[in-house]
Amino acid sequence: MLSRISMRQGELIDITDDRDLFNTTESYSFDYFLFDKKLLMPIVNLDIIDKSVLENETRVRIEFAYLILTDVDEISWIGEIDKKGIIGGVTLNSLDSQMIDWFMNYKENGGYELKIKYDRLLIYIPIISNFGQEWWTPWDTPNFKKNIEKQSLDNFAMLNLLANSVCSELKMNADSKQKLEFTIGTKEQMSLIRKNWAE
Repeated sequence: MLSRISMRQGELIDITDDRDLFNTTESYSFDYFLFDKKLLMPIVNLDIIDKSVLENETRVRIEFAYLILTDVDEISWIGEIDKKGIIGGVTLNSLDSQMIDWFMNYKENGGYELKIKYDRLLIYIPIISNFGQEWWTPWDTPNFKKNIEKQSLDNFAMLNLLANSVCSELKMNADSKQKLEFTIGTKEQMSLIRKNWAE
């Protein structure tokens, strides 16, 4: 898996069938963006569980990666931003999406977990992105010091490292770009999200 990914930096790769090998539990994130029915997630410190070497499990981290989910049906979230709990969600389609996965990320002002119903999971790794055992940290934390230069980080967060060819291929036009807002849902919505979170 790792060799297949690293040799294709700068390309769009469908990782739907390998999605269980990618772990966002210790990842960092910035703003997420919707392009109609697609969700774009810039992720720092994405973890790959690589079982390709003599069937031994190896963990490798990717400095910068854009995860793109297609045909998104529903997005729900539970977490904390600016020391305030947030539970909410949004429905984008009436599709019967095939996949349900959970993504956990940390922001500088909090953290949250997303539950997303979607069809395909794609990854784009910028050419400048590093691979290795090192923890890639965008800001100082209690356990790790920041080790990514500001200019690279800003370019990544502003989507400047995402190739124009990818946007064209997926029809992600700037006119349809919308920041995903993590709002607090109604009491009924929050109750339903809690009840169905693990399903």
